[in-house]
Amino acid sequence: MRKGFVLISTLSIIAILAVLTLFINNMVISSALTINNFNESVEQRIKIINYEKFILNTLQNNSNQLRNLEVAENQLNILIKEKTPSLSIRLNDLNTCLNLNSIVKPFRSLYIKNDENLMYFESLLNTLNIDKTVSKQFIDRLIDYIDSDQLPEPFGVEDLFYIADENLNLTADTLIVHKTQIQDLKILNENEYKSISPLVCALPTVENKFNINSLTSENFFTFSAMFPDVTLDEMQQLIINKPEYGYINYKSLIDINNFIADKVSADKLIYKPEFLEIHFKINIGSEYYYFISVADLKNKINKTSIRTNST
Repeated sequence: MRKGFVLISTLSIIAILAVLTLFINNMVISSALTINNFNESVEQRIKIINYEKFILNTLQNNSNQLRNLEVAENQLNILIKEKTPSLSIRLNDLNTCLNLNSIVKPFRSLYIKNDENLMYFESLLNTLNIDKTVSKQFIDRLIDYIDSDQLPEPFGVEDLFYIADENLNLTADTLIVHKTQIQDLKILNENEYKSISPLVCALPTVENKFNINSLTSENFFTFSAMFPDVTLDEMQQLIINKPEYGYINYKSLIDINNFIADKVSADKLIYKPEFLEIHFKINIGSEYYYFISVADLKNKINKTSIRTNST
């Protein structure tokens, strides 16, 4: 009886030790994989920054590529995948959306309401069938969120409205850094936000310019808000008539499309992006990681203004 008990106890101890051994082995393997993935992640991040410099230098030295980002994206992906098959990029022209910060303009050392650009937002919200009351509140709150004074617009609110909110991304009375901050205005519902979000952006400038060479059906609403006299058929014609490497300047645009000569403002059009969003997608281990860079192509020295992770 005692021998049986000893045998059972011994077997139990052996079983427990086996389970512990397996558990420890799994922890060691998991820890090793985590460290390996982390080390590889750091290495790949450095690689992405180097590719970012390569992409921006390539684009800035090649006007044809800048005027046709689709071709540029394909060519750059071919070059990148030759050395790094796990990495791919996507280019997004930020000069095809309404810049939220353009709703104000500089006056001495202050930011004040920009009535001209305000009309662009009114037109866009109207096209999206946003309720007129919501539209007025959104615009006025956006102005008050950015401008420097403490006098609220008729449908707006100033600092006291935000000061107790612990969930704000940033303090008010300064330029918006990312378009998600419009959720801080506490006026748009989920559907309204989803309809507006793809058509707006937050650039580190108060200007609003549209890159005509990046005109597509996806940004017709933005273009229409800035140039309301241009019809849908004419917008489609602008895309069809575009040369392989894009319109070079206003003269080349009008020479081919004289039907819009009196319908667009030359100073609101550009022919190469000034702000570019680069989306990186890289495979590390069994996971995909996403990174975004926002580059100021006008700035030859410090091209990248924002880098962030993305999901």
